[in-house]
Amino acid sequence: MEPIPLTVQYCMHPGICKFPNENFYDGKLETDESVERRHSGFRFSEWIDAFTRRTNHSAVQRRCMFVDVEDGVLQQEMSGTSKVNLANACVVFRLVSSMVNEGHIPASDIMVLCYYLAQTRLLRELLKQHYPDIRTLTVDSSQGGESSVVVLDSVTPGGKEYPIGFVKDPNRLNVGLARAKDGDCSVWAERQKLPYVRDREVADRSLPRVGPKCKRVSEQTPIPSIS
Repeated sequence: MEPIPLTVQYCMHPGICKFPNENFYDGKLETDESVERRHSGFRFSEWIDAFTRRTNHSAVQRRCMFVDVEDGVLQQEMSGTSKVNLANACVVFRLVSSMVNEGHIPASDIMVLCYYLAQTRLLRELLKQHYPDIRTLTVDSSQGGESSVVVLDSVTPGGKEYPIGFVKDPNRLNVGLARAKDGDCSVWAERQKLPYVRDREVADRSLPRVGPKCKRVSEQTPIPSIS
């Protein structure tokens, strides 16, 4: 029996669905009208409005954005081979804190996803001290799950020093970007290059980057050590 592709999605707000649809589904996905009538994403939209006013950036969609981390460094955990990026972890923590404390988004509505297990452990340890209701998972283990708001941490800075490795796998990126229902915030480095993205202009319009860049952020926020 020939498989029948599903072309109607009921999860992602259209502003979030646009990037996966254009880059991974050839523009064939349609969003059910019930998704646009959903009210649960209003707080995220209001938080993004306040965030962009505070950082003097306005050209951001109200449902998704990239946050650029300028000087992240990829490090290996002490007791294994997985990787961590302290600068990214600081940015994720600050974004989550802002969403909860300033955007009044319930912590239970937020899910943090990472591409490396060590970074997942690091952020889980950090976040549980302040926001125990937040779920922190690897991208692979989140497949099939969803959350109102997702903060996606790429971990790898990219560039010649830090090749993005398996993060460039299109299926893995699609999983990470398609878990959010109402708001998606992705923490990446501008020097990361994803060669399989078909239309760079579409990508830039769908998930614009915001600033200011988080230079030397790892020196400003204490991060628990990994043992």
